[in-house]
Amino acid sequence: MKNIISIYLLWTYAGASGFTQTLPTENSFRTSRLRVQQQPSSKITLASDNELLLSSFNNLREDEKYDTVLTGLCSKLLDDPNKADYIASGAVSNFAKLEEPLKLLAEMNSRNVPVTYRACSALLDVAGSCEDVQVMSTVMTLLRRNRDSPINNYGERQRDLTQYPTNQSKKQQRLSNVPKIPTDDRASEISSALSVLSVAAACFLADPLAKLFGGTDAGPLPNLVLFVIISVGVLDNFYDVLSGTANLVDKAPKMPEKGNLPMGLGNGQLTSNFVAGFNRLFTQDTERACEAEAAAFLAAYSLGLPCFAFQPNALEAAILAIESSQQPATDDPNTNYLPPNSTNLDPLLSNEGVIKLLIWLYAPVAYENSKHPQLLYSDPREAASFLDRIRSKLSSSNIGHSVAIDEADDLMKWAYAEADMLQRQDNGQKLQALSEGLASGASTLGDIVGIIEGW
Repeated sequence: MKNIISIYLLWTYAGASGFTQTLPTENSFRTSRLRVQQQPSSKITLASDNELLLSSFNNLREDEKYDTVLTGLCSKLLDDPNKADYIASGAVSNFAKLEEPLKLLAEMNSRNVPVTYRACSALLDVAGSCEDVQVMSTVMTLLRRNRDSPINNYGERQRDLTQYPTNQSKKQQRLSNVPKIPTDDRASEISSALSVLSVAAACFLADPLAKLFGGTDAGPLPNLVLFVIISVGVLDNFYDVLSGTANLVDKAPKMPEKGNLPMGLGNGQLTSNFVAGFNRLFTQDTERACEAEAAAFLAAYSLGLPCFAFQPNALEAAILAIESSQQPATDDPNTNYLPPNSTNLDPLLSNEGVIKLLIWLYAPVAYENSKHPQLLYSDPREAASFLDRIRSKLSSSNIGHSVAIDEADDLMKWAYAEADMLQRQDNGQKLQALSEGLASGASTLGDIVGIIEGW
């Protein structure tokens, strides 16, 4: 520590403020359900000579002084009314905005001072608000290097992953036994549902519209079409119920076997697209959505990916992969916070790195697929989109990499198997707690990490 006076001055500058924070808007595809809930700073009124403040501060232990100052600095950044303006303008880099907290944390590491849960939570909230993977990675690296690291579970599941082999026979042997990646054709499903609903609505409104424009009625055709739509839907999806009910009635005619029905009715296949699209249009399940997001959050955190504050999508995964190969310049403030010859972000343009990113994208898919017959809040197509972005970027640049991009299908199958294995091994109670925290809308990024770490 520079000296007691320097910390006191930092504390006076920061103010003793309470804080709660979350990430930006729910509608942003980039951020999760964590929201920003800023509170005004609570100022301390003191005598002109500040003797009470100085005396109280000097009575604290060294780790308490650091905790107070670091929390105050982070709280000031969250409470700054101009924060949104200079983030949007890009006039000040994220590392420059976090210069004081990062330097203080690096100093704590050099002096072997432990970071408290309160200070860790505050720093994570500030880092998350930057929406910058380099900043997030630097913060996580510094916290991980602390004496009594408060984020011991960060990156711990990397050791549990099965390494992607270069030997083709070994690779194919495993891939022949992995679970199948769920398919997703939501565009076709929604189109089918909208088409059927439009025809049904037109039939239902045919008579009123005909009379409105001076006619008598629309005739029997609209009612016939509506009857056919309803009959096909009932027979295709509820034939077993109808058949079982008929068998209970003595004088009811015996219904034909399911396989003898025309157009394959009775198996749900004929109307499957419509039913799936109908579910997508009208199902609103916040708990299920938060469960999928919690699965992605936990996967990214446990694999050491600094993207866990963002909803999984191909664009964020591609940005993280490319930025991991672009280490900061020597004059970047980032290099002042880490030991010599160390980096804040591990390169991810390798088979192992790409698989970790694919696991992040597939984690909500594997979790939702294990509990529900249809995917509503996760999208398996993001993985293929991510690899397409990487392929396009690598083919148009000289970025060094060791990704077997021509083995995209094998990489996706391998990653989905790993994601499925990890979600089955994860603590269900922890995932449920994460989901509840996200659903509440009041939890901060630091709160969610605290659930994982058991603070």
